[in-house]
Formats: sequence, structure tokens, C-alpha cells
Amino acid sequence: MPFKIAILGTGNVGYHLARRLKEVNHEASMVIGRDAEKARSMVETLSLNSAYTSETNFSETPFDFVLLAVPDKAIEEVIHHYRFHKNTVIIHTSGAQPLDLLKGVAHCGVLYPFQTFTKNKPVDFEQIPLLIEGNSEQSVSKILELATLFGHDIHQVNSAKRLKIHLAAVFASNFTNYLYTIADDILKDTGLQLSDLNHLMQETVEKAIELNPRMAQTGPAIRHDEEVIQKHLNLLERHPDYKTIYTIISEQIGLLNKK
Repeated sequence: MPFKIAILGTGNVGYHLARRLKEVNHEASMVIGRDAEKARSMVETLSLNSAYTSETNFSETPFDFVLLAVPDKAIEEVIHHYRFHKNTVIIHTSGAQPLDLLKGVAHCGVLYPFQTFTKNKPVDFEQIPLLIEGNSEQSVSKILELATLFGHDIHQVNSAKRLKIHLAAVFASNFTNYLYTIADDILKDTGLQLSDLNHLMQETVEKAIELNPRMAQTGPAIRHDEEVIQKHLNLLERHPDYKTIYTIISEQIGLLNKK
């Protein structure tokens, strides 16, 4: 029998969870949003048969699962503001927040898709690690069954390890993307665009995975080429924040062979 699943949240994560469930012919029963219009828009955009609502009391609605696809800071507020059936498994989807955030909920857990999401950019859930956790063996068993609807690279990970994994993701994705914004800014009057660095960016990622990032490190800092480093710093005189970032990262790269 298909699960009765509600998705609470209409942002990027909620959108992609709903989209994936539709892909595997297991549409969400309901999309819940603080703004009913946004919930309606998500249902229509994805051509779902799901109901949508901005109601907060579901104590008489026996959902099997409610997926909390809301910002981290909103999870506790949702738990206090909404009412769910006593047998419903409440699941948050955060990488950084502990399972204990759902304390007081009889059946609860975590299903964290280890990926960055943008609404209009499709993702392949079969390639995404899914990190799960539950407050009991029964909850874990149910969440594991649910997770197989989304993908098959599933890992049972506790809150402490999940937070470390989330931190690694911030360095590998969020910080890296910010460095791309700096590169894009520097390129503005050169006649090139960030897209012209695509081959370099792709090669760097592939080498980091294949060789190990420490072994794949190149550039003036690892070679201790102080002349080139100084030339770069001179170019950054009008951008003190960029200069600080360049200096700190170069110093740390220079220490790699000494660690």
C-alpha cells in the first residue's frame, strides 16, 4: 500500500522532494505551506494531484510521514505550531540540525538529501547520498523504507556525524561557490567569463576525487612561488577582502607539504 506522505514547505527542498515522489509514481498526498498560494503554485507547477493547504491541525489525518522541508531555524516553530496524528512519523531534512530538535514527538527522524537544490535545476536522486536517523528502531525501519523511494545510496548516520558531513559540504560547495564569485568578479574586464573556466573547474573536481585533493593541489602557493603570489596580491590592493582570503588560503596551501 502506498505511503500517505505530506510535504511541509514550498521552497527548494520541498519542491524537489515532491518532484522525486512524482517521478517514482508515489505522489505526496498533500503539500502544506504557510502561504496557501505558494502551496497551490508548487502543486500546479509540478502537475501534481496532491491536495494543498495552509492549515496547521492534522491531528485527525493519519499521514504515514510528514517531511519538514523548511529552513533550519523554522523547525522548532513548526513542531510547536502544527499538530499531527500520534502515529505519523515526523521527519526533518536538515543536515545541520540534530534529531533532538524533534524531542517530544513520538515517532521522528531525519532524512537528509546530501545535495544542494535549486528549483529549476533537475537533480538525479539516484546519485545523491541520503543520510537517515530515527528516534527508535521502528522509526529507523520506516524511514529506511521511505528513503528507498528517493534513492538507494542510503546511510544511517547520527546527528554528530551528520553535522560534520554538513560542514564538509559547506567547504566543498558553499565556500567553493563563493570563490567562483570572486573569480567571476576578477574576470570582468579581461574579455573572459566564468564559463571560460569551465574546463579548469571540471578538471579540478575530477582530479580531487580521483587523486585525493592534497595530491591534486597545484598553483603558486604549493610551489612557494613568492614572486607570482606577490603579483597577485598587488592586483588585489583595491579589494582588501579578496586579498585577505587569498593570503589565508595561500598560507594554508603552503603548509600542506609540511602537515
